[in-house]
Amino acid sequence: ATGLAAVGGVCAALVERARTGQGRILSTSLLRAGMHCNTWSLSSYLAHDRVVRWGSRDKTGNPLGNCYKAKDGRAFWLIGFEADRHWPAMAKAVGKPEWIEDDRFSSAPRRRKNEQELVKELDRLFAERTRAEWAAVFDSGGVWWAPVLDAAEAVADPQARAAGSVIEVPMSERARQAGREHVRMVAPPVDFHGTETGPRRPTPELGEHTEEVLQELDLTPSIVSDVLQLCNKQRSKL
Repeated sequence: ATGLAAVGGVCAALVERARTGQGRILSTSLLRAGMHCNTWSLSSYLAHDRVVRWGSRDKTGNPLGNCYKAKDGRAFWLIGFEADRHWPAMAKAVGKPEWIEDDRFSSAPRRRKNEQELVKELDRLFAERTRAEWAAVFDSGGVWWAPVLDAAEAVADPQARAAGSVIEVPMSERARQAGREHVRMVAPPVDFHGTETGPRRPTPELGEHTEEVLQELDLTPSIVSDVLQLCNKQRSKL
């Protein structure tokens, strides 16, 4: 994702150079790109103070490359993407060394076949200790893992804030009527240095700029009128 963001930024800078003859320095980061990849869940929190629920976790193909919750509700990733290499340490860490030779789980294909059963068993075991307690177990046992921040934690993270991952957006009239005090959104993953960036106006209402866009297409007034009538007709059905 970070590479794609960088490529998009470079392409935009090349277009600018072709038009103006001036180059541009740009930057991106793993953190900014990661936040941007999670725009949907983060926007749900920023707009409605609502954390998006998890989806299905027992069809990933690898229970060791999955997300789990501890007793205190705090989540973490298992990063065992080399499944057979990481399986013995994982089985020992959760107190199930017999799983190493268990016919259901002894190889990556068998764990994939019995994934639903294994995920259910791991969920039960991980619910017995807090994330901090599991962290100590994982670190001492050589289990690869990483903490998972929920949307509220991610937005409040000091490094995310320092990186400019969330931006303030001008409020629309509808937002004010809804009692919003401010509007925040996830920032794009690329910064273009030496130029003023950021949102310049509120999120538009449905169809607010339709006529403006049509005028830019250099269409005849009659065609613009026909298209606007059609748009208004369709909008009335919503």
